[in-house]
Amino acid sequence: MDGLIYSAIAENLSLNFNGSFHLFVSETFLSDFHEQPPLVFFLQALVIKLFNDVFFVDRFYSFLCLSFGLYLLFKIASKYTLLKENAWIVIMAFLCIPVVSWSYKNNMLENTMCVFTLWSVYISFDYYILKSKNLLIFTFQFSFMLWCSFMSKGFTGLFPFSIPFLFHLFYSKKTNHKWFLETVLLLLAFSLIVIVPFLLSPAFYNYVKTYFLTQVVASVNGNREVDGHFFIVKRVPQELLILIIVTLILNLKYGKNILVEICRKIKSNKPSQFFLVLALFGSLPIMISPKQSGYYVLCSYPFFALFFALINKEEILALTSNLKLKLLEGKFRILLVGLIITSVSMSLFNWKRFYRDDTKITMIDSIEHKMPHLKSIDISWDFAQDYSLYAYFARRHNVSLYTPNYQNTKSIFLISKTLNEKEIIKANYVVNNEKIYLFSK
Repeated sequence: MDGLIYSAIAENLSLNFNGSFHLFVSETFLSDFHEQPPLVFFLQALVIKLFNDVFFVDRFYSFLCLSFGLYLLFKIASKYTLLKENAWIVIMAFLCIPVVSWSYKNNMLENTMCVFTLWSVYISFDYYILKSKNLLIFTFQFSFMLWCSFMSKGFTGLFPFSIPFLFHLFYSKKTNHKWFLETVLLLLAFSLIVIVPFLLSPAFYNYVKTYFLTQVVASVNGNREVDGHFFIVKRVPQELLILIIVTLILNLKYGKNILVEICRKIKSNKPSQFFLVLALFGSLPIMISPKQSGYYVLCSYPFFALFFALINKEEILALTSNLKLKLLEGKFRILLVGLIITSVSMSLFNWKRFYRDDTKITMIDSIEHKMPHLKSIDISWDFAQDYSLYAYFARRHNVSLYTPNYQNTKSIFLISKTLNEKEIIKANYVVNNEKIYLFSK
């Protein structure tokens, strides 16, 4: 539902791409949207505008986010960790986390935010390990990435601010021991980058101010949907369960000392400790708000994946060697190409098909096909709580639905589940095994 709403907002922006900060789904449903920061909607609107809102354009946007995120994760693993040419391990580990595929399939804002948090970490390694940037350039590049992260989903994307301290803690021999000064400079640069758009655009300032008051403050105070402060503490281990089980299986050879050996590996592996603590910084602070969900901390899962890949590297390589699988040689590349071809073929096969709400979408498209200039429809009370109906009409055809207490005099049709004295002018439609009727007003 959230992803559908985000897509509808982006589609509306693509039709009026002039820097307006009036975000909305339709004239009657979320007509003044301030629930989330605006950056993702503008980026997705740009993709929709470039590709003319073709089928799968929302999936294509999510695919771009996933591809770029995986590229950055691969570069971090291959350039700055001992995984080197075995960086494929971390990609496999990340994709094994269930909420990852769910988030990218459902157009979550965290998909975009994950790109910017990974990019900020990549920039940090470039500065601290390779020394390829001076402090000033690093400060503004890093701060800009975190500003983009914040403008994608809010405060949950600011955890990389801990990186100067973590590099000093785990890579002290490669840092200049000025982590406090670097943190202050980063905060100042970030503040400057935040303030400039406010000064240049009062509309932007008003939008972010309203978002902060209606979403952030309300969430922290428990006035939004409440899952509980400790929800994320239970949810993260559930998402990592596959990686935990794989780790235990790979270390079964140690018998009763399996946990001792795993702890020894972690203790002797500074990079794994770095990524584990960074991942915890990316997930645990969300406990401040009682409004939580598993996908809120999507940006921390790449670093959990790096942690598991580093502590299991030797066992995985030994296993692949024993099975005589050269995963980086020709056979694996052939398999990878085959998977890509299969994936693309399945996408083409599913062109114009829907795996969810297909009857409802078919009904909506049929109404629009027969009455292409229709922009508003009244609905009876039995549809008033069907929010996906509002969102689908808005996303697919820019049609607004009006409830009985707010009927539009320009609407000439009424959708209802029940027969009454009005004349039925079109065929019946079946939605979720229920018949609906379209009446002339």
